[in-house]
Amino acid sequence: MKGRQFGKREEVVAVGFLLLPLLHPFLLPHVGVASHLLWFVHVPAVGLLAFDRGRVGAAIGLLASGALVASGESILGAGFFTAAPDETVLALTTATLLVGTLVAGVALFARNSAARYHSLFDAADIALLRLDSSDTVVEANQAALGLFGVGGIEGVALSQLIKHPATGELMRLGAQGPWAGCMEVVAGTGTRPLRGELQVLADRGGTGSQVLIRDRSLEINQAEELERKSKLATLGEALAGVAHELNNPLSVIMGHASLEIDSHPNSPSSESLEIILDQSQRIKGLVAELLGFSRVRGPESGAAIATISRKVARLQQVSTGAVIKIVTEVGWEGTVPVRADQFEQVLLNLVGNAIYAVRHGPGSGLVQVAVLPPIDGKVRVEVQDDGGGIAPEVIDSIFHPFVTTKPEGEGTGLGLAICRRLARSWGGDLTAVNRKPGGACFQLTIPLEGASVSMESTPGDAVESVSGTA
Repeated sequence: MKGRQFGKREEVVAVGFLLLPLLHPFLLPHVGVASHLLWFVHVPAVGLLAFDRGRVGAAIGLLASGALVASGESILGAGFFTAAPDETVLALTTATLLVGTLVAGVALFARNSAARYHSLFDAADIALLRLDSSDTVVEANQAALGLFGVGGIEGVALSQLIKHPATGELMRLGAQGPWAGCMEVVAGTGTRPLRGELQVLADRGGTGSQVLIRDRSLEINQAEELERKSKLATLGEALAGVAHELNNPLSVIMGHASLEIDSHPNSPSSESLEIILDQSQRIKGLVAELLGFSRVRGPESGAAIATISRKVARLQQVSTGAVIKIVTEVGWEGTVPVRADQFEQVLLNLVGNAIYAVRHGPGSGLVQVAVLPPIDGKVRVEVQDDGGGIAPEVIDSIFHPFVTTKPEGEGTGLGLAICRRLARSWGGDLTAVNRKPGGACFQLTIPLEGASVSMESTPGDAVESVSGTA
């Protein structure tokens, strides 16, 4: 245990222990040999040194105490500058050293006990706060400092660290046993919601209390995210079943339309039948893509990012309708050495966020997905929107877990964090900037090492509008 520095109170006590024995010659005529007991005031100083400095401090204290008693008795033992008998000097010195050794032993035991307590206190993975009787922090462990995001909180009132519930109500709830709920805690320069457990243990004698806080926000949010994904998986299975069942009537419609066109090529209804056949074919393609999303994929050699970008844009366009326009710009055709389903996950998340931004922003409702030509061995995919952009206070932390600009219940703050983790696991990255005059741009970079180009890009396919029409 690291020894603490002496404060002013300890310095005054130490000086007093040195000066107090000087009163011995004055008291000797009045109390007799009892005045020699003044030398024992060194014993508490020995204990203090042993507790603060360990065995080295105990040894220094004992040596200093013995020397002071022996020299003091030799100078002041029988009066001013009158030595006490040798046997008296020896007896007092021995007695002082024996008592000092006993006190030093007790102090060392207390020091070791305190060291074990502080080891457990600091190593605990839950936040521990020791409060005084006015609910002010006296001591906090490392977990507490990490929880509140500050370097030191000693001397800070609990009400300044936990804004809600109020301190009185919080202490009452925590004193009844482990209380689980949502708290609003100070985190650096702002506040954040904390979902966890809190318990208050009152010290004996009413001198203060200990507050235990377990942050379960990550655990609870992950459980809720897992539940949400389970529901989506169930919904996906149901949609896959519906999509599969649509294939049969679509095949019948397309078959009859084709037969009618072949049988009566010059009929006035041929043009209408061609439209029916074309739109049915488009529906059949969307059904095939839905079924492709629902199937479990086997081992893959890479992701054809242009093809996947078009498919994601088309599916998102169908789900959003004509109010929002999703445009794909393809400047490179090829594959990259990443899992196709992971790339789909990232792109779906980015496009979904862009749709949310334009739906709730001041823009015209345009989302752009661009596959750009490789630079320095990396291909770039950009997702842009003309919404309200990213707020300045969160743009630096937008990829941190549980950071979200959506209202509670509409977002978990995990999507972008997972997307960046996936991008970096590929050797690439995911970044975000605000655009001028408005909106945001998310740029995904993927290395091409090991990638194989499937076909050259064509100028006619540089811009493909996906607006919900054939």
